[in-house]
Amino acid sequence: MDHHAIYGSLADLRRLASLVERETCSSATGKMIRIREEYAGESTYTLVLDVRPDDFDPASADPYLSDRAG
Repeated sequence: MDHHAIYGSLADLRRLASLVERETCSSATGKMIRIREEYAGESTYTLVLDVRPDDFDPASADPYLSDRAG
């Protein structure tokens, strides 16, 4: 992982997918999940996942798409 992308071999990306699935399935709404050491321990970047409820609309968090934007 770096400031441009998450990358790796197909096996690496499958491992990352497994990590994401495992962490999200066992996490409660509102929790922040951080993945770095398990996937790319030498990276200075961390993948941060913000667990939201199933009915969460991602556009509602974007100020440019909200009702306030006009």
